[in-house]
Amino acid sequence: MQKTRIIIVGAGKLAQAIRASTQLASNREVSNWETFDKHNLAASIVIHAGSGRQLDEVIDFCADSKSTLIELATGTSTEHRPINFPTIICSNTALALVKFMFMLSTSGALFKDYKITVEESHQATKGSVPGTAVDIAHSLGVPAGDIVSCRDTDEQEWRLGIPTAFLAGHAFHRIAIQDGDSSIVFETKVLGHRPYVEGVIAIVKAIENNSLEPRKYAVIDFVRSGWI
Repeated sequence: MQKTRIIIVGAGKLAQAIRASTQLASNREVSNWETFDKHNLAASIVIHAGSGRQLDEVIDFCADSKSTLIELATGTSTEHRPINFPTIICSNTALALVKFMFMLSTSGALFKDYKITVEESHQATKGSVPGTAVDIAHSLGVPAGDIVSCRDTDEQEWRLGIPTAFLAGHAFHRIAIQDGDSSIVFETKVLGHRPYVEGVIAIVKAIENNSLEPRKYAVIDFVRSGWI
């Protein structure tokens, strides 16, 4: 049986964590974008966790080889490009959080008449509002411009309860829904990269076990289909 070829694009911490996963490498051939033979057009699974610098080449390769693209980088042009191969747009891959996002996408409109605030916190080096927070806000009818962002490490540690060891690598979201004297508060917290890597592996397995159409999928579509 031929092994699935995995090609990882990117040099950041998430790409490094995915590359280091022994579980991903089990019974699969894992290659780096910079060094693999691009003339070998065998269908592969390409994991893009880069800045976008190689994105044009990645998309051309996937189109020519009929490969499947897992897009982990947010804010790239992938979401708006015409695509003729399976592409999974992942604003997040931590499985519990992805399932929570799916729940909000199906039920968030129930709270459209209430006062809602969405707050997010990530490591201080993250300059943009993350895609997860934007997706959460969209499901609840909250404008992206109203998302409250925190990058102050003291506030993250003492007010939000982020452990010191994870100040340089965390994702926190707090949703507060107010209806007069009653309120609901949801919090999500992902510490480090392991939850994301585990989610990527689950997505890879879903791709291996299901026939995907040559189109774009949101990661919550995999939840809707019962694949993850």
